[in-house]
Amino acid sequence: MYLNESVQPETDLLFQRLNIDVSKKTRELAGEYFRRIQSQLPKTKCVGLIEVACCELACESNRNEFIPFERKQGVKLAGGIMNDYQKLYVNIKNTLNISIPDVTPESLGNYFGSTFLIPSVKQLLNDFKNNYGKILSEQDKANMKWNSVEFVSAAFYLIMYNTGITIDKNKIISIAKITQKRFKDIQSLMGQYCKIFLDDYNKKHFKKKGRRISQINSNSEKQDNKRRKSTSSFDINKISTSSPIRNKILKDNQSNIINVEDNSKTPIPSMNNNENLNENLDQSMIIVDDNKLLDQDPSLIQRKRKYINGINSAITSVDFYNSKKWQDYCNWKDNILKSLKI
Repeated sequence: MYLNESVQPETDLLFQRLNIDVSKKTRELAGEYFRRIQSQLPKTKCVGLIEVACCELACESNRNEFIPFERKQGVKLAGGIMNDYQKLYVNIKNTLNISIPDVTPESLGNYFGSTFLIPSVKQLLNDFKNNYGKILSEQDKANMKWNSVEFVSAAFYLIMYNTGITIDKNKIISIAKITQKRFKDIQSLMGQYCKIFLDDYNKKHFKKKGRRISQINSNSEKQDNKRRKSTSSFDINKISTSSPIRNKILKDNQSNIINVEDNSKTPIPSMNNNENLNENLDQSMIIVDDNKLLDQDPSLIQRKRKYINGINSAITSVDFYNSKKWQDYCNWKDNILKSLKI
């Protein structure tokens, strides 16, 4: 806990500037390192580098989070040099006796929520040690760190990849703190000397991605097909959905419509003709699943089908001025005018 919580420590401000989301424990740990080192470390040319080193040490000490820390960006914000920062980093670590826990298969499994892969990762590391160690000399074997973070992270990535689990490679590289080229070289080296082990593991444990989603989609398509078959028994391929029926019938009956500009002597269609037109529309209109009006010969359609015409409901042959609504409107208008005494 800080003595004055209203004053934000310098390390918290640095985390915000680097856009790093850390827990309260990591922030308090960085602030503790910064307060302790101020009285023990001699004066330096760039004080901002101390804040960067304390924040990085706090992120590395908390292995439960594996927070990637951008060292280059922090040094750039502090206005320092990388060589000076590396010396200062080692000096602060030794002065405060900070022990950074190693990256192990257990820590990676707990962080990524894949603890069931820990035995397989250990088997891969052991297989790589036996196969690759055969070509090394005794001195190289003694100097080789088989449980280093770069080997552990590469083995963990290969096991997750061959299991079919999606993982962010950049996240693994940031935890290992190596370059992408170095990680790729170790990955290819393990794949070369542990090819038999990885092939057997892939055949036994690999799960296809998106299998559950494809099953759900296939089941929904089967249900949709059953609904289409139950709705109608005619062949859907014979139906044309290019344009509504009404436009076609109106085009066919354009000869019945009077043309004012030509002053032709074509008689105006009577009310009976309009009723016949509406009846033709009713007989050729059908409703299907996609709510589209389709053109089909009525003789080919089964009689069990229910014919519904949404357009015909808005077209009536009753004279509006003789309807009850018009009479009610006139009565209402007269009452209003009488009340206004106009």
